[in-house]
Amino acid sequence: MGAVILSVAALGCQVDNEKPVGIGHEALAAILFYLNWVHAFGGPVSCLVHLWSLSIEEQFYLIWPGVLLACLSRGKSDLLLGTVIAVGIMGPEIARILLWPGSWTNIHYYRTDLRVDALFWGALAAWAGARSSTLRAVIKKHSSSVAVLALAVLAFHTLFLTNPWERYYLSYGAYTAVAASSAVLIACVTFAAPRALVKILEFRPLQWIGMVSYGLYLWHPLVFLMVGRYVTHSALAKNALDLSLSLAVTAVSFYFWERPFLRLKRHFQPRLKKIARLANDADMQCQDTAAHEAGANNLESGCKREEAPVGCFDS
Repeated sequence: MGAVILSVAALGCQVDNEKPVGIGHEALAAILFYLNWVHAFGGPVSCLVHLWSLSIEEQFYLIWPGVLLACLSRGKSDLLLGTVIAVGIMGPEIARILLWPGSWTNIHYYRTDLRVDALFWGALAAWAGARSSTLRAVIKKHSSSVAVLALAVLAFHTLFLTNPWERYYLSYGAYTAVAASSAVLIACVTFAAPRALVKILEFRPLQWIGMVSYGLYLWHPLVFLMVGRYVTHSALAKNALDLSLSLAVTAVSFYFWERPFLRLKRHFQPRLKKIARLANDADMQCQDTAAHEAGANNLESGCKREEAPVGCFDS
């Protein structure tokens, strides 16, 4: 992200050259992960506007680990965590329907609380898949048909629902359908691994795109903007240049900018393993507590069924 911000500043890129916009505030908001709120309340649009979605992701990632640990540290953690995830999924969709005023506004598109349900769908897939052997068996049995259906929903969205400002996008569940389909597809690959889908995803060019996808997301709007200013006579030529230049710029960014930083992760791995171990210990403790409570309840019920007038522990 830093390279993108520096490039926009150095090149003086503008969405509209006739109405230049400074990027200082947007750059700071992107770095501190509150850019979506800047645009929710009508902030000026610059070439960094697409970084708003990263702000929502980071806000979620900053809060979710604490929520997860808090849920796992209490009794009946599955019920509590399931309730949190359900509220996280249904709340934004219901709110979008109730708050939609009949015309598009920035506040509905950019607000964290109205868009975070997509991330909770991923949390649901991970939690339910890990907890329920029955669900894993169902996914494995029907993985091929379910994956095809999920891919069809995503393909329909990509081909026909390309204008995010249309009312039906938010108010009639299009975002929910896309998020749910993505979560289902990930669950199919993770818990069932249907052969045909796995072979497609193991295709080397797709693997490479997945590896550099973060950079591709960051760079492609700038490439599209610059190509669009100089190639106007042929849509086919523009699309070809958009794709090829986006991949080329992304490759340079990944190998010469991102990869050196990614190598720093090895210095943090011991600490991350310790955090994961603590979370697992907390989860196991909750399970033990629930088992003891269930045993105590069964023992109490057995005592009540005794016909003897004395306590069940008396000899």
